[in-house]
Amino acid sequence: KGRRGQTKLTDAALTCAVKADTIQAYGRKYSMTHCLWINSEIFLLCTNPKVNVYSKEHWISALSIEDGVKTELFEFIPELNWKLMTYEGFGGDIHKGINGVCSEMVSDIKGCAAAICGLQADWFVRGYAWEKQTECRDLLVNPRGTYTKFAPFLFLNDKNGDITAFLKTAVLVNVLGVALFGKSFLSKSYAPGPKTKGKLWELRHTTPGMVAAAAVVVSFPAFRIL
Repeated sequence: KGRRGQTKLTDAALTCAVKADTIQAYGRKYSMTHCLWINSEIFLLCTNPKVNVYSKEHWISALSIEDGVKTELFEFIPELNWKLMTYEGFGGDIHKGINGVCSEMVSDIKGCAAAICGLQADWFVRGYAWEKQTECRDLLVNPRGTYTKFAPFLFLNDKNGDITAFLKTAVLVNVLGVALFGKSFLSKSYAPGPKTKGKLWELRHTTPGMVAAAAVVVSFPAFRIL
């Protein structure tokens, strides 16, 4: 034992701990910038299938999609650390990182969902009777009275599903801003802290995965009212 009763790790245990921390860090960033969730059955990874992730063929089948994820992981993780993907605990550790960042994203965004969506804050705090709130009904159901799966935040005009305007809304920008730079992103005098994800990861551009992550969050019950 070390000082104050702390157990001193053996060299082997310390090596495993460093591997786990490194893998979880990769999982956090990959989840936010590329793909929110990964099928754990694809691990261990020994060979890069080298799929063209920008081709239509990439989306033909579940297998081709998985091959695309594998290719992305090989491109995302530096070659120096490719051996980590053959490590027995890789799948479990990367999922810990993924689950952690997804939970943080939902929590951060839910905490200021009213400001992001331009809705009343008490709907998110105390709940609501959606069948009695006209504004809520407009968000949740279509004119025929049936539940609308996707909230109207994915198009500039929710009454006109113009594909050229898809995923180009201020709501998605704010979702990403809060997830990557904290709630202060919504402030007019915005000044991000030094330890936000965007700064720690040195992000310089928006990836398709980041846009998809924002779209997933606003389309699922993360906001409690959606």
